[in-house]
Amino acid sequence: MRLVVVMVLVTLLAWLCIVPAYAKQPGNFIVNELMLAEGLAILGGLIGFGGAKSLDKDCGETLPNSSLSEENHCQLWTLIWMNGRTLGAIAGVWLVGSSAGVQGNIWGLVLVPGLVLTVSLLSSYAEAWNLPEPIAKLMAIYYFPLVPAVFATVGYNIGATMKVDSSQAVPSNWGLDIPLFSVEF
Repeated sequence: MRLVVVMVLVTLLAWLCIVPAYAKQPGNFIVNELMLAEGLAILGGLIGFGGAKSLDKDCGETLPNSSLSEENHCQLWTLIWMNGRTLGAIAGVWLVGSSAGVQGNIWGLVLVPGLVLTVSLLSSYAEAWNLPEPIAKLMAIYYFPLVPAVFATVGYNIGATMKVDSSQAVPSNWGLDIPLFSVEF
């Protein structure tokens, strides 16, 4: 009886794992791009903070030998942190995409998160410009987690294609796909 149950389970597992082996698409790597981009965005922000702290005092402390006011000093720290997050997200998306064979939109990768960063930095002027509160809050979206990674991923995947390797044969229609193990036939 146990042998029958084991054979049925093995047959069911094999049947579930044999799936059509479709060609890879740029969308197959979006989650990987987001995960590494957010990790490197956090790391980039921490590196930016570390660099700013080594150069100057903490935000909010008095600055005896500085020409920056206390408010401008805190804005400088925010700028360094946000730029570090942006550069980290860009690097993460590019690393995953290029290593997976995705030919992404490099201009979109840089310009989309850069544009959102610029709008978020301008959010500090929303009160002076008499903008409604919901618009001012929307402009400050870049302060939230995952935002640089999402916009970098979106920018990179606009019009993305997969690199074509002419040395490979045409892929078959069926494959065996088990986590950490894949066979095509």
